[in-house]
Amino acid sequence: RFVTQLGEERALARARALAAPCPVDLRVDLSRITREEVRARLIEDGCSDHIEAPEAFPTVLRVHAGGRLDAHPLHEDGRFSIQALGAQQAAIMLSPRPGERILDACAGMGTKTLQLAELMARRGAIVAADRSAARLAEQARARARGGLDAPGLTVRVVEADLTGDAPEVDGDGLYDGVLLDAPCTGLGNLARHPERRWAAAAEDIADCAALQARLLARCWQRVRPGGRLVYAVCSLEPEEGPALVAAFAKEHGLQVIREETYTPEEHGADGFYAARIEGRGA
Repeated sequence: RFVTQLGEERALARARALAAPCPVDLRVDLSRITREEVRARLIEDGCSDHIEAPEAFPTVLRVHAGGRLDAHPLHEDGRFSIQALGAQQAAIMLSPRPGERILDACAGMGTKTLQLAELMARRGAIVAADRSAARLAEQARARARGGLDAPGLTVRVVEADLTGDAPEVDGDGLYDGVLLDAPCTGLGNLARHPERRWAAAAEDIADCAALQARLLARCWQRVRPGGRLVYAVCSLEPEEGPALVAAFAKEHGLQVIREETYTPEEHGADGFYAARIEGRGA
């Protein structure tokens, strides 16, 4: 597939990048601490002596050859979170503002929920929905770490399948913004999950694309007029990303305002795709 999509030279570059060790990416909560303070503390505590602070991504630290970071005190109190570089950009692309009502669809363990709250200056309302009770159980830890009990912020966690009706999600009306980090094949993460190289099949891509299309259609119905949706996947397969988004936008007369793709060979990062969708005239 890589050769067909990319040509031999770039396919080889991607294969090499996916075989290389990848750093652990951190997102720093700049409202509570500076990036340099986190970097200095991690080096001082012996977590790693090779920590990048990329100029193009002001909230990101990239930790090379480090030990466990999830038990570090700065992680425990929410000063930084562990989140892939590309995945961090999806919430930034949504650009949630203080006071808005935001849906974190497929919210998982709460990393994106916490980031949305940070971007909203912890003022507004977030509904964090996922169909997995096990993943949502981790939201409590995110709430404790990230100051999600701030006086001006309401975060409601809901177990729901967003491909259909979800009264607990939809009962209070439409949303200013929806972040849909959709279930996918995860083929952008082969460097972290090499076992997927042998397990992935074409039918898996087709099955995921069908689910993604249902989620996208239903989640768009939850966006208020003038609002926006960001669709994201940790896959570089066209069927799960740009082709799916282009077909959806054409069918519904929508605008794809912005697209970003992060690749292992260009960014030294997990493969990730995100697109911001708005109605025409929004």
